[in-house]
Amino acid sequence: MLTRLGEALWRSLVLGLLLIAGCYRGDKPKFTEEELAQMPYAVREGLPKCSGGFVLAVGDKTITADEVIESPIITPDGAIVPLIERFRPIAQKNDFEQFREQARGEL
Repeated sequence: MLTRLGEALWRSLVLGLLLIAGCYRGDKPKFTEEELAQMPYAVREGLPKCSGGFVLAVGDKTITADEVIESPIITPDGAIVPLIERFRPIAQKNDFEQFREQARGEL
């Protein structure tokens, strides 16, 4: 029968060995040379210019959040206004969750 100290040392030893064995990777890399050769490089050309805002990729085009906000929409009464003008009153009167519910059907 092990004493409390002996039991604690035994558990520590087993835990340490499991940790060392589980973290050991050896010299084996994650990917082979063939797998690395097939991986495409990140696209670094044709990226949008820095605008200081959010940029969305839509198909093969990139648009900024400002372009979305300033894009014209037709209101129910037929007027053409920027998107921000249509939703500003809703955003000012409601919290985010209420705004999201009210604006969801129109976006």
